[in-house]
Amino acid sequence: MNMTELGLSLQYLSSRGFKRTAARKPNIRAFKGSLQVSAGPVPVRLEIEDWDFVSYPHIEILEYPAFLPRSMPHIDSSGGLCYLARGSIVLDRFAPASAIALCLEEAEKVLESVVSNRASNQRDMRDEFLAYWGGGANRTWALVGHIERNASTAQFSIVELPKDRLGGARLIVISTSQAEVENLARCMSGNIAANQFSSCWILETDVPPIAPNGNLPVTVSDVFTYLRAWDDSLHKEVQRLLGTDRNYLQQDAARFAIRTPPGWLGFSFELSPAFKKAFARKPQAYRQHLHTKGGTTAISRMTLTEFGTDFIHARNLKSPTLAGKRVHIVGCGAIGGYLAQSLARLGAGSLGGVLKIVDPEILEPDNVGRHWLGMSSLFLPKSQAVVAELSRQFPESKFVSEVMDVRETRGLFDADLIVDATGIEALSEALNASYCGRDRSKTAPILYVWVLGNGEAVQTLWVDSDKFGCYRCLRQPKGSQYRQERFPILTTEPTLVAGGCGEYRPYAVSAPMTAAALATDAIVDWLGGNPSPRFRISCREGAAVRHQKNLNMTPLRDCPACRH
Repeated sequence: MNMTELGLSLQYLSSRGFKRTAARKPNIRAFKGSLQVSAGPVPVRLEIEDWDFVSYPHIEILEYPAFLPRSMPHIDSSGGLCYLARGSIVLDRFAPASAIALCLEEAEKVLESVVSNRASNQRDMRDEFLAYWGGGANRTWALVGHIERNASTAQFSIVELPKDRLGGARLIVISTSQAEVENLARCMSGNIAANQFSSCWILETDVPPIAPNGNLPVTVSDVFTYLRAWDDSLHKEVQRLLGTDRNYLQQDAARFAIRTPPGWLGFSFELSPAFKKAFARKPQAYRQHLHTKGGTTAISRMTLTEFGTDFIHARNLKSPTLAGKRVHIVGCGAIGGYLAQSLARLGAGSLGGVLKIVDPEILEPDNVGRHWLGMSSLFLPKSQAVVAELSRQFPESKFVSEVMDVRETRGLFDADLIVDATGIEALSEALNASYCGRDRSKTAPILYVWVLGNGEAVQTLWVDSDKFGCYRCLRQPKGSQYRQERFPILTTEPTLVAGGCGEYRPYAVSAPMTAAALATDAIVDWLGGNPSPRFRISCREGAAVRHQKNLNMTPLRDCPACRH
Protein backbone atom coordinates (compact mmCIF):
# COMPACT_ATOMS: atom_id res chain seq x y z
CA MET A 1 0.00 0.00 0.00
CA ASN A 2 1.45 3.38 -0.99
CA MET A 3 1.39 6.52 1.14
CA THR A 4 -1.40 8.10 -0.89
CA GLU A 5 -3.73 5.16 -0.19
CA LEU A 6 -2.78 5.22 3.50
CA GLY A 7 -3.42 8.95 3.62
CA LEU A 8 -6.86 8.52 2.09
CA SER A 9 -7.68 5.80 4.62
CA LEU A 10 -6.61 7.98 7.55
CA GLN A 11 -8.51 10.91 6.10
CA TYR A 12 -11.68 8.82 5.81
CA LEU A 13 -11.40 7.54 9.39
CA SER A 14 -10.85 11.08 10.63
CA SER A 15 -14.00 12.19 8.82
CA ARG A 16 -15.87 9.45 10.72
CA GLY A 17 -14.50 10.72 14.04
CA PHE A 18 -11.95 7.93 14.54
CA LYS A 19 -8.68 8.91 16.22
CA ARG A 20 -5.37 7.04 16.44
CA THR A 21 -4.73 5.12 19.66
CA ALA A 22 -1.94 2.93 21.00
CA ALA A 23 -1.62 -0.45 19.24
CA ARG A 24 -1.41 -3.67 21.23
CA LYS A 25 1.41 -5.04 19.10
CA PRO A 26 3.66 -3.86 16.26
CA ASN A 27 2.46 -3.59 12.65
CA ILE A 28 -1.10 -2.73 13.73
CA ARG A 29 -2.84 0.60 13.32
CA ALA A 30 -5.49 1.15 15.99
CA PHE A 31 -8.26 3.74 16.20
CA LYS A 32 -11.06 4.67 18.58
CA GLY A 33 -14.40 5.96 17.41
CA SER A 34 -18.10 5.17 17.31
CA LEU A 35 -20.51 3.23 15.15
CA GLN A 36 -23.86 4.87 14.61
CA VAL A 37 -27.19 3.03 15.06
CA SER A 38 -30.70 4.39 15.41
CA ALA A 39 -30.58 4.19 19.21
CA GLY A 40 -27.30 6.12 19.46
CA PRO A 41 -23.50 5.76 19.15
CA VAL A 42 -21.59 2.61 20.12
CA PRO A 43 -17.94 3.23 21.14
CA VAL A 44 -15.57 0.82 19.38
CA ARG A 45 -11.92 0.13 18.79
CA LEU A 46 -10.81 -0.55 15.20
CA GLU A 47 -7.58 -2.44 14.50
CA ILE A 48 -6.12 -2.98 11.04
CA GLU A 49 -3.24 -5.41 10.71
CA ASP A 50 -3.74 -6.93 7.27
CA TRP A 51 -3.83 -4.28 4.55
CA ASP A 52 -4.34 -7.00 1.93
CA PHE A 53 -7.67 -7.58 3.74
CA VAL A 54 -7.35 -11.36 3.70
CA SER A 55 -8.26 -10.94 7.36
CA TYR A 56 -10.91 -8.32 8.00
CA PRO A 57 -10.23 -5.39 10.36
CA HIS A 58 -10.96 -6.18 14.00
CA ILE A 59 -13.80 -4.20 15.59
CA GLU A 60 -14.31 -4.43 19.35
CA ILE A 61 -17.08 -2.81 21.39
CA LEU A 62 -15.49 -0.70 24.13
CA GLU A 63 -18.61 0.28 26.06
CA TYR A 64 -22.08 -1.25 26.00
CA PRO A 65 -24.73 1.52 25.94
CA ALA A 66 -27.96 0.78 27.77
CA PHE A 67 -29.74 -0.03 24.51
CA LEU A 68 -27.34 -2.90 23.73
CA PRO A 69 -27.93 -6.22 25.53
CA ARG A 70 -24.96 -7.42 27.53
CA SER A 71 -25.52 -10.88 26.07
CA MET A 72 -25.66 -10.44 22.34
CA PRO A 73 -24.82 -12.51 19.25
CA HIS A 74 -22.05 -11.86 16.75
CA ILE A 75 -19.31 -11.53 19.38
CA ASP A 76 -16.31 -13.82 18.89
CA SER A 77 -14.13 -15.45 21.56
CA SER A 78 -11.74 -12.45 21.58
CA GLY A 79 -14.57 -9.96 22.14
CA GLY A 80 -14.58 -8.80 18.54
CA LEU A 81 -17.72 -8.05 16.55
CA CYS A 82 -18.45 -10.65 13.83
CA TYR A 83 -19.72 -8.38 11.07
CA LEU A 84 -18.63 -10.39 8.02
CA ALA A 85 -18.30 -14.16 7.63
CA ARG A 86 -14.77 -15.09 6.65
CA GLY A 87 -14.33 -14.94 2.88
CA SER A 88 -17.89 -13.71 2.27
CA ILE A 89 -16.71 -10.45 0.67
CA VAL A 90 -13.43 -9.74 -1.11
CA LEU A 91 -12.28 -6.28 -0.06
CA ASP A 92 -10.29 -4.22 -2.56
CA ARG A 93 -6.70 -3.92 -1.37
CA PHE A 94 -6.16 -1.19 -3.98
CA ALA A 95 -8.89 0.97 -2.40
CA PRO A 96 -8.32 0.57 1.36
CA ALA A 97 -10.46 3.57 2.32
CA SER A 98 -13.47 2.05 0.55
CA ALA A 99 -12.72 -1.35 2.10
CA ILE A 100 -12.66 0.16 5.61
CA ALA A 101 -15.87 2.06 4.91
CA LEU A 102 -17.59 -1.16 3.85
CA CYS A 103 -16.48 -2.89 7.06
CA LEU A 104 -17.79 -0.10 9.26
CA GLU A 105 -21.10 -0.09 7.36
CA GLU A 106 -21.50 -3.86 7.80
CA ALA A 107 -20.69 -3.57 11.50
CA GLU A 108 -23.38 -0.89 11.89
CA LYS A 109 -25.91 -3.14 10.12
CA VAL A 110 -25.17 -5.95 12.57
CA LEU A 111 -25.58 -3.66 15.58
CA GLU A 112 -28.79 -2.17 14.18
CA SER A 113 -30.22 -5.68 13.81
CA VAL A 114 -29.31 -6.44 17.43
CA VAL A 115 -31.06 -3.28 18.62
CA SER A 116 -34.20 -3.44 16.48
CA ASN A 117 -34.93 -7.15 15.96
CA ARG A 118 -35.07 -8.98 19.27
CA ALA A 119 -36.50 -12.19 17.77
CA SER A 120 -33.66 -12.43 15.25
CA ASN A 121 -31.27 -11.60 18.06
CA GLN A 122 -32.44 -14.63 20.05
CA ARG A 123 -32.17 -16.94 17.03
CA ASP A 124 -28.67 -15.71 16.22
CA MET A 125 -27.66 -16.07 19.85
CA ARG A 126 -28.88 -19.68 19.87
CA ASP A 127 -27.06 -20.50 16.62
CA GLU A 128 -23.80 -18.93 17.81
CA PHE A 129 -24.10 -19.93 21.44
CA LEU A 130 -21.26 -22.47 21.54
CA ALA A 131 -18.76 -19.89 20.30
CA TYR A 132 -20.23 -17.34 22.71
CA TRP A 133 -19.95 -19.77 25.64
CA GLY A 134 -16.25 -20.14 24.94
CA GLY A 135 -15.60 -16.38 24.87
CA GLY A 136 -14.35 -14.02 27.52
CA ALA A 137 -12.48 -14.90 30.70
CA ASN A 138 -12.65 -18.09 32.77
CA ARG A 139 -12.68 -20.47 29.83
CA THR A 140 -10.81 -23.65 28.94
CA TRP A 141 -10.65 -25.73 25.78
CA ALA A 142 -10.92 -29.52 25.58
CA LEU A 143 -11.26 -32.33 23.07
CA VAL A 144 -14.18 -34.76 23.26
CA GLY A 145 -13.65 -38.21 21.81
CA HIS A 146 -15.94 -41.21 21.62
CA ILE A 147 -18.67 -41.09 24.26
CA GLU A 148 -20.87 -44.12 24.68
CA ARG A 149 -24.51 -43.11 24.22
CA ASN A 150 -25.67 -44.09 27.71
CA ALA A 151 -22.45 -43.18 29.53
CA SER A 152 -22.91 -41.13 32.70
CA THR A 153 -19.19 -40.43 33.14
CA ALA A 154 -16.11 -40.26 30.95
CA GLN A 155 -12.41 -40.21 31.57
CA PHE A 156 -10.89 -36.73 31.99
CA SER A 157 -7.22 -36.87 30.96
CA ILE A 158 -4.39 -34.41 30.41
CA VAL A 159 -2.14 -34.95 27.39
CA GLU A 160 1.17 -33.09 27.57
CA LEU A 161 2.13 -31.98 24.08
CA PRO A 162 5.65 -31.44 22.72
CA LYS A 163 6.87 -27.86 22.29
CA ASP A 164 6.13 -27.83 18.55
CA ARG A 165 2.40 -28.37 19.16
CA LEU A 166 0.47 -25.51 20.77
CA GLY A 167 3.70 -24.50 22.51
CA GLY A 168 3.76 -27.63 24.64
CA ALA A 169 0.29 -27.09 26.09
CA ARG A 170 -1.49 -29.47 28.45
CA LEU A 171 -4.46 -30.69 26.42
CA ILE A 172 -7.68 -31.77 28.13
CA VAL A 173 -9.22 -34.91 26.58
CA ILE A 174 -12.62 -36.35 27.53
CA SER A 175 -13.43 -39.86 26.32
CA THR A 176 -14.96 -43.15 27.41
CA SER A 177 -12.14 -45.00 25.63
CA GLN A 178 -8.73 -45.20 27.27
CA ALA A 179 -7.28 -46.62 24.03
CA GLU A 180 -8.55 -43.59 22.11
CA VAL A 181 -6.77 -41.21 24.49
CA GLU A 182 -3.55 -43.24 24.30
CA ASN A 183 -3.70 -43.34 20.49
CA LEU A 184 -4.27 -39.59 20.33
CA ALA A 185 -1.32 -38.91 22.61
CA ARG A 186 0.92 -41.21 20.56
CA CYS A 187 -0.12 -39.60 17.26
CA MET A 188 0.87 -36.18 18.56
CA SER A 189 4.07 -37.42 20.23
CA GLY A 190 2.58 -36.42 23.56
CA ASN A 191 2.37 -38.05 26.97
CA ILE A 192 -0.57 -38.64 29.28
CA ALA A 193 0.22 -36.78 32.49
CA ALA A 194 0.87 -39.04 35.47
CA ASN A 195 -1.88 -39.09 38.11
CA GLN A 196 -4.11 -36.98 35.88
CA PHE A 197 -6.86 -39.52 35.29
CA SER A 198 -10.11 -38.07 36.62
CA SER A 199 -13.72 -38.31 35.59
CA CYS A 200 -16.21 -35.97 33.99
CA TRP A 201 -19.97 -36.26 34.22
CA ILE A 202 -21.73 -36.68 30.87
CA LEU A 203 -25.16 -35.10 30.44
CA GLU A 204 -27.48 -34.72 27.47
CA THR A 205 -30.40 -32.48 26.58
CA ASP A 206 -32.71 -32.02 23.60
CA VAL A 207 -33.25 -28.36 24.48
CA PRO A 208 -30.93 -25.92 22.63
CA PRO A 209 -28.94 -23.61 24.93
CA ILE A 210 -30.54 -20.22 25.59
CA ALA A 211 -29.00 -16.79 25.89
CA PRO A 212 -28.50 -15.99 29.58
CA ASN A 213 -30.39 -13.12 31.14
CA GLY A 214 -27.35 -10.90 31.50
CA ASN A 215 -23.74 -12.03 31.51
CA LEU A 216 -22.56 -15.61 31.06
CA PRO A 217 -22.33 -17.51 34.35
CA VAL A 218 -19.09 -16.99 36.25
CA THR A 219 -19.86 -18.66 39.58
CA VAL A 220 -21.45 -21.91 40.75
CA SER A 221 -24.56 -19.99 41.81
CA ASP A 222 -24.74 -18.39 38.35
CA VAL A 223 -24.51 -21.71 36.55
CA PHE A 224 -27.23 -23.25 38.73
CA THR A 225 -29.52 -20.33 37.88
CA TYR A 226 -28.67 -20.59 34.19
CA LEU A 227 -29.29 -24.37 34.03
CA ARG A 228 -32.68 -23.98 35.73
CA ALA A 229 -33.71 -21.38 33.13
CA TRP A 230 -32.36 -23.42 30.21
CA ASP A 231 -33.57 -26.94 31.03
CA ASP A 232 -34.90 -27.68 34.52
CA SER A 233 -34.45 -31.44 34.07
CA LEU A 234 -30.77 -30.78 33.33
CA HIS A 235 -30.53 -28.67 36.45
CA LYS A 236 -32.15 -31.41 38.55
CA GLU A 237 -29.73 -34.03 37.21
CA VAL A 238 -26.75 -31.85 38.14
CA GLN A 239 -28.18 -31.46 41.64
CA ARG A 240 -28.76 -35.21 41.91
CA LEU A 241 -25.20 -36.04 40.93
CA LEU A 242 -23.70 -33.48 43.32
CA GLY A 243 -25.81 -34.86 46.15
CA THR A 244 -25.42 -38.61 45.61
CA ASP A 245 -22.14 -39.40 43.82
CA ARG A 246 -19.42 -39.33 46.48
CA ASN A 247 -16.70 -40.23 43.96
CA TYR A 248 -16.33 -36.67 42.72
CA LEU A 249 -15.23 -35.58 46.19
CA GLN A 250 -12.02 -37.57 45.64
CA GLN A 251 -11.05 -35.25 42.79
CA ASP A 252 -9.73 -31.71 42.59
CA ALA A 253 -12.74 -30.43 40.62
CA ALA A 254 -16.28 -31.23 39.54
CA ARG A 255 -16.60 -31.40 35.75
CA PHE A 256 -19.62 -31.55 33.45
CA ALA A 257 -19.81 -32.10 29.67
CA ILE A 258 -23.24 -31.58 28.11
CA ARG A 259 -24.29 -32.87 24.69
CA THR A 260 -26.76 -30.36 23.19
CA PRO A 261 -28.48 -30.17 19.77
CA PRO A 262 -25.88 -27.72 18.34
CA GLY A 263 -22.91 -29.48 19.98
CA TRP A 264 -21.03 -29.93 23.25
CA LEU A 265 -20.43 -27.43 26.04
CA GLY A 266 -19.14 -27.88 29.56
CA PHE A 267 -18.10 -26.28 32.82
CA SER A 268 -16.06 -27.15 35.87
CA PHE A 269 -15.27 -25.74 39.29
CA GLU A 270 -12.62 -26.50 41.86
CA LEU A 271 -13.54 -28.27 45.09
CA SER A 272 -12.57 -26.90 48.50
CA PRO A 273 -9.95 -29.25 50.02
CA ALA A 274 -11.28 -28.61 53.53
CA PHE A 275 -14.97 -29.08 52.74
CA LYS A 276 -14.56 -32.11 50.50
CA LYS A 277 -12.52 -33.79 53.26
CA ALA A 278 -15.15 -32.95 55.85
CA PHE A 279 -17.98 -34.17 53.61
CA ALA A 280 -16.15 -37.06 51.93
CA ARG A 281 -19.02 -39.45 52.77
CA LYS A 282 -21.77 -36.85 52.59
CA PRO A 283 -22.01 -35.45 49.06
CA GLN A 284 -25.41 -33.96 49.88
CA ALA A 285 -23.69 -31.80 52.50
CA TYR A 286 -21.18 -30.56 49.93
CA ARG A 287 -24.07 -29.78 47.60
CA GLN A 288 -25.64 -27.71 50.35
CA HIS A 289 -22.32 -25.88 50.74
CA LEU A 290 -22.48 -25.03 47.03
CA HIS A 291 -25.88 -23.43 47.57
CA THR A 292 -24.55 -21.23 50.37
CA LYS A 293 -21.01 -19.90 50.73
CA GLY A 294 -19.68 -22.25 48.07
CA GLY A 295 -21.95 -20.61 45.49
CA THR A 296 -19.36 -17.88 44.98
CA THR A 297 -16.82 -20.44 43.68
CA ALA A 298 -15.69 -19.46 40.19
CA ILE A 299 -16.51 -21.78 37.31
CA SER A 300 -14.49 -22.38 34.15
CA ARG A 301 -16.56 -22.63 30.97
CA MET A 302 -15.29 -25.39 28.73
CA THR A 303 -15.31 -25.16 24.94
CA LEU A 304 -15.49 -28.77 23.73
CA THR A 305 -14.30 -29.76 20.26
CA GLU A 306 -15.07 -33.26 19.00
CA PHE A 307 -12.37 -35.49 17.57
CA GLY A 308 -13.95 -38.95 17.82
CA THR A 309 -13.97 -41.30 14.86
CA ASP A 310 -17.71 -41.06 14.29
CA PHE A 311 -17.45 -37.25 14.19
CA ILE A 312 -14.39 -36.61 12.02
CA HIS A 313 -15.52 -38.92 9.23
CA ALA A 314 -19.12 -37.68 9.15
CA ARG A 315 -18.90 -33.90 9.62
CA ASN A 316 -18.27 -33.14 5.92
CA LEU A 317 -20.93 -35.46 4.52
CA LYS A 318 -24.67 -35.25 4.04
CA SER A 319 -24.82 -39.02 3.44
CA PRO A 320 -23.73 -41.94 5.67
CA THR A 321 -20.02 -42.80 5.88
CA LEU A 322 -18.09 -46.02 5.31
CA ALA A 323 -17.87 -46.54 9.07
CA GLY A 324 -18.57 -50.14 10.04
CA LYS A 325 -18.28 -51.44 6.48
CA ARG A 326 -15.85 -53.98 5.04
CA VAL A 327 -14.07 -52.33 2.12
CA HIS A 328 -11.53 -54.17 -0.03
CA ILE A 329 -9.20 -52.30 -2.41
CA VAL A 330 -7.41 -54.35 -5.06
CA GLY A 331 -4.27 -52.59 -6.23
CA CYS A 332 -2.20 -50.12 -4.26
CA GLY A 333 -0.44 -48.30 -7.07
CA ALA A 334 -0.86 -44.63 -7.87
CA ILE A 335 -4.68 -44.76 -7.96
CA GLY A 336 -5.04 -47.18 -5.05
CA GLY A 337 -2.75 -45.16 -2.78
CA TYR A 338 -4.72 -41.93 -3.17
CA LEU A 339 -8.01 -43.80 -3.03
CA ALA A 340 -7.06 -45.60 0.20
CA GLN A 341 -6.44 -42.35 2.03
CA SER A 342 -9.63 -40.88 0.58
CA LEU A 343 -11.74 -43.82 1.76
CA ALA A 344 -10.09 -43.77 5.19
CA ARG A 345 -11.29 -40.18 5.50
CA LEU A 346 -14.76 -41.35 4.54
CA GLY A 347 -14.66 -43.64 7.57
CA ALA A 348 -13.44 -46.91 6.01
CA GLY A 349 -11.98 -49.08 8.76
CA SER A 350 -13.69 -47.21 11.59
CA LEU A 351 -16.29 -48.28 14.14
CA GLY A 352 -15.88 -52.01 13.61
CA GLY A 353 -15.28 -51.84 9.87
CA VAL A 354 -12.12 -52.78 7.99
CA LEU A 355 -10.23 -51.42 4.99
CA LYS A 356 -8.27 -54.24 3.36
CA ILE A 357 -5.67 -53.44 0.67
CA VAL A 358 -4.41 -56.23 -1.59
CA ASP A 359 -1.27 -55.74 -3.71
CA PRO A 360 1.73 -58.04 -4.33
CA GLU A 361 4.29 -55.38 -5.31
CA ILE A 362 6.86 -53.23 -3.53
CA LEU A 363 7.35 -49.50 -3.99
CA GLU A 364 10.18 -48.96 -6.46
CA PRO A 365 11.98 -45.71 -7.36
CA ASP A 366 10.06 -45.33 -10.61
CA ASN A 367 6.76 -45.43 -8.67
CA VAL A 368 7.52 -42.53 -6.36
CA GLY A 369 6.88 -39.74 -8.87
CA ARG A 370 3.12 -40.34 -8.92
CA HIS A 371 2.39 -42.38 -5.78
CA TRP A 372 1.04 -41.13 -2.48
CA LEU A 373 3.97 -42.81 -0.72
CA GLY A 374 7.43 -41.23 -0.84
CA MET A 375 11.07 -42.24 -0.54
CA SER A 376 10.62 -43.21 3.12
CA SER A 377 8.61 -46.25 1.90
CA LEU A 378 11.05 -47.32 -0.82
CA PHE A 379 11.26 -51.12 -1.33
CA LEU A 380 8.48 -51.80 1.16
CA PRO A 381 5.33 -53.63 0.01
CA LYS A 382 2.98 -50.89 -1.15
CA SER A 383 -0.04 -52.17 0.74
CA GLN A 384 1.93 -52.55 3.99
CA ALA A 385 3.40 -49.03 3.70
CA VAL A 386 0.00 -47.47 2.97
CA VAL A 387 -1.61 -49.37 5.87
CA ALA A 388 1.18 -48.25 8.22
CA GLU A 389 0.74 -44.60 7.24
CA LEU A 390 -3.05 -44.72 7.51
CA SER A 391 -2.75 -46.37 10.93
CA ARG A 392 -0.59 -43.48 12.12
CA GLN A 393 -3.16 -40.97 10.88
CA PHE A 394 -6.26 -42.85 12.07
CA PRO A 395 -5.19 -45.07 14.98
CA GLU A 396 -8.78 -45.95 15.90
CA SER A 397 -9.48 -47.49 12.47
CA LYS A 398 -8.62 -50.99 11.26
CA PHE A 399 -6.49 -51.34 8.14
CA VAL A 400 -5.28 -54.69 6.78
CA SER A 401 -2.58 -55.41 4.20
CA GLU A 402 -2.36 -58.52 2.03
CA VAL A 403 0.84 -58.75 -0.01
CA MET A 404 -0.29 -61.19 -2.68
CA ASP A 405 -1.95 -61.57 -6.04
CA VAL A 406 -5.64 -60.89 -5.56
CA ARG A 407 -6.49 -64.18 -7.29
CA GLU A 408 -4.84 -65.96 -4.36
CA THR A 409 -6.53 -64.04 -1.58
CA ARG A 410 -9.45 -65.51 0.33
CA GLY A 411 -12.67 -63.75 1.14
CA LEU A 412 -12.33 -61.03 -1.50
CA PHE A 413 -16.09 -60.93 -2.04
CA ASP A 414 -16.83 -61.16 1.68
CA ALA A 415 -17.20 -57.41 1.83
CA ASP A 416 -19.62 -54.51 1.59
CA LEU A 417 -17.66 -52.86 -1.22
CA ILE A 418 -14.86 -53.97 -3.54
CA VAL A 419 -12.73 -51.54 -5.54
CA ASP A 420 -10.45 -52.60 -8.39
CA ALA A 421 -7.82 -49.87 -8.69
CA THR A 422 -5.23 -51.96 -10.53
CA GLY A 423 -5.79 -50.39 -13.94
CA ILE A 424 -4.65 -53.74 -15.41
CA GLU A 425 -7.31 -54.73 -17.92
CA ALA A 426 -6.52 -58.45 -17.95
CA LEU A 427 -6.68 -58.64 -14.15
CA SER A 428 -9.87 -56.57 -14.09
CA GLU A 429 -11.44 -58.97 -16.57
CA ALA A 430 -10.45 -61.91 -14.35
CA LEU A 431 -12.05 -60.24 -11.32
CA ASN A 432 -15.10 -59.40 -13.39
CA ALA A 433 -15.49 -63.02 -14.50
CA SER A 434 -15.37 -64.20 -10.88
CA TYR A 435 -17.84 -61.53 -9.89
CA CYS A 436 -20.30 -62.32 -12.69
CA GLY A 437 -20.22 -66.00 -11.71
CA ARG A 438 -21.86 -65.07 -8.41
CA ASP A 439 -25.37 -64.06 -7.50
CA ARG A 440 -25.01 -60.29 -7.76
CA SER A 441 -28.03 -59.70 -5.54
CA LYS A 442 -26.09 -61.33 -2.70
CA THR A 443 -22.62 -59.98 -3.55
CA ALA A 444 -21.10 -56.61 -2.71
CA PRO A 445 -20.85 -54.09 -5.55
CA ILE A 446 -17.53 -53.73 -7.31
CA LEU A 447 -16.11 -50.45 -8.58
CA TYR A 448 -13.48 -50.35 -11.32
CA VAL A 449 -11.31 -47.25 -11.76
CA TRP A 450 -8.53 -46.59 -14.27
CA VAL A 451 -6.53 -43.99 -16.20
CA LEU A 452 -6.82 -43.78 -19.99
CA GLY A 453 -3.86 -43.20 -22.27
CA ASN A 454 -1.40 -40.62 -21.02
CA GLY A 455 -3.85 -39.18 -18.55
CA GLU A 456 -6.22 -37.62 -21.08
CA ALA A 457 -9.17 -39.12 -19.17
CA VAL A 458 -10.09 -41.29 -16.20
CA GLN A 459 -13.06 -43.63 -15.89
CA THR A 460 -15.01 -45.57 -13.30
CA LEU A 461 -17.54 -48.37 -13.69
CA TRP A 462 -19.91 -49.43 -10.92
CA VAL A 463 -21.17 -53.01 -11.24
CA ASP A 464 -23.91 -54.15 -8.87
CA SER A 465 -26.88 -55.58 -10.80
CA ASP A 466 -27.75 -57.79 -13.75
CA LYS A 467 -29.72 -54.84 -15.11
CA PHE A 468 -26.52 -53.01 -15.97
CA GLY A 469 -23.38 -53.86 -17.91
CA CYS A 470 -20.30 -55.50 -16.42
CA TYR A 471 -16.64 -54.64 -17.02
CA ARG A 472 -16.45 -56.93 -20.08
CA CYS A 473 -19.42 -55.09 -21.60
CA LEU A 474 -17.03 -52.21 -22.31
CA ARG A 475 -15.64 -54.16 -25.30
CA GLN A 476 -17.48 -55.65 -28.25
CA PRO A 477 -17.82 -59.44 -27.83
CA LYS A 478 -17.53 -60.63 -31.44
CA GLY A 479 -17.83 -59.79 -35.13
CA SER A 480 -15.84 -57.24 -37.10
CA GLN A 481 -15.51 -55.01 -34.03
CA TYR A 482 -14.35 -57.81 -31.75
CA ARG A 483 -12.76 -56.38 -28.56
CA GLN A 484 -13.03 -52.83 -29.79
CA GLU A 485 -14.06 -50.24 -27.23
CA ARG A 486 -17.78 -49.73 -26.94
CA PHE A 487 -17.32 -46.10 -25.86
CA PRO A 488 -14.02 -44.94 -27.45
CA ILE A 489 -12.46 -41.88 -25.88
CA LEU A 490 -8.89 -41.51 -27.13
CA THR A 491 -8.26 -40.14 -30.60
CA THR A 492 -4.59 -41.19 -30.71
CA GLU A 493 -2.59 -44.13 -29.45
CA PRO A 494 -0.95 -43.46 -26.07
CA THR A 495 2.76 -42.78 -25.87
CA LEU A 496 4.73 -45.69 -24.44
CA VAL A 497 8.19 -45.45 -22.93
CA ALA A 498 10.54 -48.40 -22.72
CA GLY A 499 11.61 -49.27 -19.20
CA GLY A 500 13.74 -52.32 -18.50
CA CYS A 501 12.11 -55.27 -20.21
CA GLY A 502 8.71 -53.59 -20.36
CA GLU A 503 6.92 -50.38 -21.25
CA TYR A 504 4.91 -47.85 -19.30
CA ARG A 505 2.56 -45.02 -20.07
CA PRO A 506 3.80 -41.68 -18.71
CA TYR A 507 1.22 -39.36 -17.16
CA ALA A 508 1.23 -36.67 -14.49
CA VAL A 509 0.33 -37.33 -10.87
CA SER A 510 -2.89 -35.39 -11.48
CA ALA A 511 -4.28 -38.39 -13.43
CA PRO A 512 -4.36 -40.94 -10.56
CA MET A 513 -5.50 -38.21 -8.17
CA THR A 514 -8.39 -37.37 -10.51
CA ALA A 515 -9.21 -41.07 -10.88
CA ALA A 516 -9.29 -41.52 -7.11
CA ALA A 517 -11.52 -38.45 -6.79
CA LEU A 518 -13.92 -39.75 -9.45
CA ALA A 519 -14.11 -43.12 -7.66
CA THR A 520 -14.68 -41.39 -4.32
CA ASP A 521 -17.58 -39.43 -5.78
CA ALA A 522 -19.17 -42.66 -7.02
CA ILE A 523 -18.84 -44.19 -3.55
CA VAL A 524 -20.32 -41.10 -1.87
CA ASP A 525 -23.30 -41.30 -4.24
CA TRP A 526 -23.69 -45.00 -3.39
CA LEU A 527 -23.66 -44.17 0.31
CA GLY A 528 -26.36 -41.63 -0.43
CA GLY A 529 -28.50 -44.35 -2.01
CA ASN A 530 -27.88 -43.97 -5.76
CA PRO A 531 -24.60 -44.85 -7.55
CA SER A 532 -25.88 -43.55 -10.91
CA PRO A 533 -24.45 -42.88 -13.36
CA ARG A 534 -22.57 -46.16 -13.05
CA PHE A 535 -20.18 -45.45 -15.93
CA ARG A 536 -18.36 -42.15 -15.41
CA ILE A 537 -15.77 -40.32 -17.47
CA SER A 538 -13.67 -37.28 -16.59
CA CYS A 539 -11.52 -35.76 -19.35
CA ARG A 540 -8.56 -33.47 -18.87
CA GLU A 541 -9.25 -29.96 -20.08
CA GLY A 542 -7.84 -29.45 -23.56
CA ALA A 543 -7.15 -33.14 -24.18
CA ALA A 544 -7.78 -34.50 -27.68
CA VAL A 545 -10.61 -36.89 -26.83
CA ARG A 546 -14.06 -37.93 -27.94
CA HIS A 547 -16.52 -36.81 -25.31
CA GLN A 548 -18.89 -39.47 -24.03
CA LYS A 549 -21.80 -38.98 -21.66
CA ASN A 550 -21.90 -40.53 -18.23
CA LEU A 551 -24.54 -43.24 -18.22
CA ASN A 552 -25.95 -46.42 -16.74
CA MET A 553 -24.50 -48.89 -19.25
CA THR A 554 -26.84 -51.59 -20.57
CA PRO A 555 -25.47 -55.17 -20.78
CA LEU A 556 -24.32 -56.51 -24.13
CA ARG A 557 -26.51 -59.41 -25.24
CA ASP A 558 -23.53 -61.60 -26.15
CA CYS A 559 -21.18 -60.56 -23.32
CA PRO A 560 -19.15 -63.70 -22.47
CA ALA A 561 -18.91 -62.64 -18.80
CA CYS A 562 -22.38 -61.57 -17.68
CA ARG A 563 -24.56 -63.21 -20.38
CA HIS A 564 -22.96 -66.65 -20.60
